[in-house]
Amino acid sequence: MPVDAENLNYASVALIGTFLISNIMFFFPKYGAYKWFTGPAKTVDVEDSVMDIGDAASKALD
Repeated sequence: MPVDAENLNYASVALIGTFLISNIMFFFPKYGAYKWFTGPAKTVDVEDSVMDIGDAASKALD
């Protein structure tokens, strides 16, 4: 059965298109995210967010 426009599965076309566009936008020489993206911003200090079992138990009892 030959493939034509009516019975073509366009998922592969969409996947390749998304891959190409995202790579072009990431590696674009001047404005690409490769130059300016540094990762997610840290909004929580690790020392403040970690408490031991004793602290958690005393807070639960208060």
